Amino acid sequence: MIKNLYVYSRQVIEAIQPHDVPHVVVSITTPGDPALANIKTNEHTLKILRLSFHDLDDAAMQHVEIKDQYEAQCFSPTHARQILALVKTYTEAQRLIVHCDAGWSRSPAVAAALSKILTGDDSHYFKRYSPNMRVYCTILNEHYTEHAS
Repeated sequence: MIKNLYVYSRQVIEAIQPHDVPHVVVSITTPGDPALANIKTNEHTLKILRLSFHDLDDAAMQHVEIKDQYEAQCFSPTHARQILALVKTYTEAQRLIVHCDAGWSRSPAVAAALSKILTGDDSHYFKRYSPNMRVYCTILNEHYTEHAS
């Protein structure tokens, strides 16, 4: 069971050595990035889930020109279900590592939502980071929708 969540930037995830306990990684890049993040792995790396979506929240999507251009490449319920399935599938994982380009908005949103689900407390991520609320709310909505049925 996941006991710890780690949030990194792309620069940090590419520089560090892999964690020494069973872990899964959510690697978030921006559509159009020329390459995937170069993440070091070891025998404790259970899975790397690679997702690509823009760092746009619902407030930004209120602008018609932005919505028309980017909606198809923004965080979606499908992305949320993939993240939730990762956590559900790899129950032996003790850590979840999540990164995005800056480690400031998208990855803390994933960590905050999962922390809320797993521990009931997401306050750390809102004090230290600026989580993308579209990502955060979509993950929680998908989780609670799944458990309501």
